[in-house]
Amino acid sequence: MLRIEPKWGETAESLFRRAIPHKRLRERYLALALIALGEPAIKVAKKLGRSRGTIEAWVHKFNAQGLDGIEPDWKGNPGTILSEEELEQLCNAVKKSPREVGFKNGRWTGRLVAAFVYERFGKRIRTAIRYLHRLGFKLKRFAKETLSVNYCRLNRTALVRSFNVFVASMSRRASEVLKRCAPDMHGFICL
Repeated sequence: MLRIEPKWGETAESLFRRAIPHKRLRERYLALALIALGEPAIKVAKKLGRSRGTIEAWVHKFNAQGLDGIEPDWKGNPGTILSEEELEQLCNAVKKSPREVGFKNGRWTGRLVAAFVYERFGKRIRTAIRYLHRLGFKLKRFAKETLSVNYCRLNRTALVRSFNVFVASMSRRASEVLKRCAPDMHGFICL
């Protein structure tokens, strides 16, 4: 059974009373307090949504180093790989079509931006979408058609027939759904 070493002068009450601003550290203090109250590590792990090994590692670190041992390793923001000048060149390139910049694709994707950065600056980036967001661009996805039918080329009866087939495959009450829906140039509008 895990126990808190008394040499650090911490009890369950003192760990509970501490005002800790960061939630990761608060979680670790709570785990230590529950262990100090005699809870098994597996129950503490279930309560906190962590693994038993994680709870045990926190207790062992506390027993060895005190409260300093359970401080999380703050990673921080890694910063950008591209300089301000390179970001500006990327922004200007993305404002144009990929074909204007020398690619075969018709629209920008994350992989295409990464390929552009590697080709132009010789730097590999994995977070191309984040760079685009940082520059103010948003990824837009094309809406998928519900039916794989070209609506503009069908007359009304063919359109209703294709819709009936679609609705019949989705539910057994195709006529009820069809009564509430009217055909439109781009699909069906339910009334």
